[in-house]
Amino acid sequence: MNKLNILIIDDSKAREFEGIKTTYVKELKKKLNEYDGEIDITILGKTYYTSCDAIIDINKPKISEKDYDIVIINLGINDCSPRLLNITYRNLLMKLPKHLGFIIRKFILRKYRKTLFKIFGKRLLVTPEEYEDNLIKIIKLLTIKKVILMTISPINAKLENKLPGISINILEFNNRLKKIDKKIDKVELFDCHKLISKIGPEKALIDGVHYYEDTCEKIAYNLNQIILKNER
Repeated sequence: MNKLNILIIDDSKAREFEGIKTTYVKELKKKLNEYDGEIDITILGKTYYTSCDAIIDINKPKISEKDYDIVIINLGINDCSPRLLNITYRNLLMKLPKHLGFIIRKFILRKYRKTLFKIFGKRLLVTPEEYEDNLIKIIKLLTIKKVILMTISPINAKLENKLPGISINILEFNNRLKKIDKKIDKVELFDCHKLISKIGPEKALIDGVHYYEDTCEKIAYNLNQIILKNER
């Protein structure tokens, strides 16, 4: 194996969380280091990262000018979570003066979240169709040999109670990932939803989203198998 350039597009799931000293990225790097060749892994993303954020960041020269052997995309949980503001209203909020935007987010949207949900109903940041379009844009914007799309994991009962309807949204958004897998030859689907369902969300996920150590190892194993299969 020669030098392998890998880009991982994710939110906080790619980073250490609440005392868990490893991540699936670290575990993957350990497995890839068993083979000859240099491994360069770049992580793009942060807490609450979405497909909309990724499109903006990918257009920056530091990311867009580099060629990648593998791009792993693990986005969607923040796109499909029920919320008060969709992407249009979120962008309008971001254009307000910082102090005014802070007041609206901190003292109105958060404090009266449940009441506002009852009045206005729940929205998605993007529709399933827009999510699919965003991921296709991401793939087309980058110079890539292979894309690994990770399906969105199921969440635990506590998070489902907090965000009613999110499990249905996850299934709808995952169906969009499966459509992309069929449309684009260089895409391969890793069904993380199936893996987490088999383990059980309560055992696999710390808070309904982030992975326990054993889960990180299992995800890394599956990603490693896909990468090695394509690099042979």
